[in-house]
Amino acid sequence: MVHEIQQKSAELKRAQTRSSRKRSSKPNSAQVNVQRAMCKCDYSGCYKAFQRNEHLKRHKQVFHGEGPNRFSCEFCGKDQFNRQDNLNNHRRLHARPNSRNRGVQFIPAAVPVIEQEERSRKRRAPSKPKMAKKHCSKD
Repeated sequence: MVHEIQQKSAELKRAQTRSSRKRSSKPNSAQVNVQRAMCKCDYSGCYKAFQRNEHLKRHKQVFHGEGPNRFSCEFCGKDQFNRQDNLNNHRRLHARPNSRNRGVQFIPAAVPVIEQEERSRKRRAPSKPKMAKKHCSKD
């Protein structure tokens, strides 16, 4: 009986060792078929390549001005924005009478428009205050 248990235990150990070897063995570098940079930019002089097509699409929109998503500022007419969030940041600068906004002129008519947009935007719920940790004093 003890001999049978030891024999089964040894067989189990060998089986576990074989399966762990299979998992840990690294494939030969010749076996690995990694496809990198399948999507290449077709603009002349641009040699960028990307693994995903959506990354190539974003690259073309950002660097080559391709695509319908060109946004312009209604206050100054600047139309070099390819993303809505960048336009919104630019528009907010028109509502701030601050000299740090180089190149962006303060437009008083922009103030009520931007303030209304900020009020109507959905706000996150205020976070709950954290509970103060109680420290035990040794007396």
